[in-house]
Amino acid sequence: MPALIIAGFFGIWEIAAMLISSPLLPPFSAVVINLFTSAGLFEHMAYSLLRLTAGLVLSAAVGLPLGILTGMNPRWGKCISIPSYLIHPIPKTLFIPLIVLAAGIGEFSKILLVFLSLVFQIILSTRDTVKAVPEEYYTSIRALGSGTRSMVRYVTIPASLPGLFSTLRVSMGIAVAVLFFAEYFGTEYGMGFFIMDARTRINFTDLYTGILTLSLIMLSLFRLLNWAQRRLCGWKTPSRKSVQADQ
Repeated sequence: MPALIIAGFFGIWEIAAMLISSPLLPPFSAVVINLFTSAGLFEHMAYSLLRLTAGLVLSAAVGLPLGILTGMNPRWGKCISIPSYLIHPIPKTLFIPLIVLAAGIGEFSKILLVFLSLVFQIILSTRDTVKAVPEEYYTSIRALGSGTRSMVRYVTIPASLPGLFSTLRVSMGIAVAVLFFAEYFGTEYGMGFFIMDARTRINFTDLYTGILTLSLIMLSLFRLLNWAQRRLCGWKTPSRKSVQADQ
């Protein structure tokens, strides 16, 4: 069914392009051909994908431990939550001039912007997830003689991971928007630069090709997150075989 919906959407696009016959809406077939023939497109795509992936991994590596610490320790919770509340609502695009001045226009500044777009949401989401873990779980593992390290490893972290993946999926759109502006203003490589350059050249085929490529990048990252969630949260997402066995 999803394949039919996608095919129907692009079929309507192709028919509409033929009926309108305007440069503003190139045929979908022309966009697909341009996807494989446009000079430098895959290089732009690789840069954006690398920046997004690095920012995602870094934000998860920092945000998850801080979120767990915030949820389990009230003192640390106040120290970390207050800066998170102050910085989280600020549009991250406002940081672009400051970060570019401080860190230059290299790869670090782009990755840092993606990191800032994700990390505070991960901290707050993980904190709320940790606080929602039933106390009975900790009581049970204490009864087995386990210490704090074992409780974090076998109870807190597994309970936090599903919320982490959900937060990453929800926040990914914001991270892409921030990276889009950063790539337009501070570099000559990336999908942000490719799309805005196509707009400047009034090349609508390249413009739609860039938008489609950006969508494919997002789809790849979503599938990567789904795969990682299945591997790390198997208890939360049972396999098809186990579901069929239960039926």
